[in-house]
Amino acid sequence: MDKREYRARKEECLCDQERCREREECREKECKECSGCYYECTKCISGIRGKDGRPGENGQNGENGENGQNGENGNNGENGENGINGVNGENGQNGENGENGQNGGNGENGVNGVNGINGENGQNGQNGRDGVDGVDGRDGVDGRDGKDGRDGKDGRDGRDGRDGVQGPAGEPGANGLGAIIPFATSDDVIIEGANATGKDPKNVALLGFGNADVTKKNLVTGEITIESNSSQFNGVFIVPREGRLSNLTAYVVPTGNVRLKSGETLTITAILYEPISPTSNVFKSLGVSVDIVTFTSSSQPQQGVVYINNKAFNVDLDLGDRLLMVFEATATGNNATINFSCHAGASIAIS
Repeated sequence: MDKREYRARKEECLCDQERCREREECREKECKECSGCYYECTKCISGIRGKDGRPGENGQNGENGENGQNGENGNNGENGENGINGVNGENGQNGENGENGQNGGNGENGVNGVNGINGENGQNGQNGRDGVDGVDGRDGVDGRDGKDGRDGKDGRDGRDGRDGVQGPAGEPGANGLGAIIPFATSDDVIIEGANATGKDPKNVALLGFGNADVTKKNLVTGEITIESNSSQFNGVFIVPREGRLSNLTAYVVPTGNVRLKSGETLTITAILYEPISPTSNVFKSLGVSVDIVTFTSSSQPQQGVVYINNKAFNVDLDLGDRLLMVFEATATGNNATINFSCHAGASIAIS
């Protein structure tokens, strides 16, 4: 666009102001200062913005102007909050007493005072005439019982009354522990330890109540015969009532010097015998026995040592049964016969 064209178009500016200036170019945007003008004014004409130049140096401060006149006083502000109370000052001197006021009304009555001490009694007046008898009062409550008097002397015993009717029988009492029957030798006895399969009789000991004797036992029949027509010891005792044999206990004390060889044994046994019939003098084993001890070559009999054993049974006995306590020995090995000297004793329990 040349200058002539620029001037021609300038005439079309609607703002009609001297704001528009000649420029080499016009910008194609509306000017905010002259709305509708197609050409830039002083507010809108500009070239492309160059880079910011360096800041210039600060100019010197100008001189201070004169003070302006004081402004009018402003309105009073609102009252501030009350400050903390100050310390009380010293009391002032008392003023002169005023005139007395009028008397006040009477106050309420005070509390009654404590009663005074009674005065002395006056003299008794003369007795008045007796009044009419009053109605009898009700009976008073009975007083407490007095203490018992002493016991009187015992009266004479009265005659015995007649015997009362016999009461029913009581329940049977518990069974007692039973009786113990002891047996013992007095002197040494020598019993023969023979093989049980032998045919020759062997010596056995019959024990009584503090005495004993030796007799023969038939090894074939196992019986012992007591001759009634000779002086042979008879240690048989009789059962006095029915009962039950519950225990057999027996012991021996070796008194001789017996040495068993290798392979030999010797067993000492206590046995109860009974007759083969109620009146017979031939006795057989009752089946009640206890082996007291068995000696071997490694367990030799020791003199003075007590060997003891016991066994429980449950054998019924009848009134009149006859029993005989027998000690015997049984040997094994080499078919040897061994004589065994000892003291012996036993006991049975019958309930």
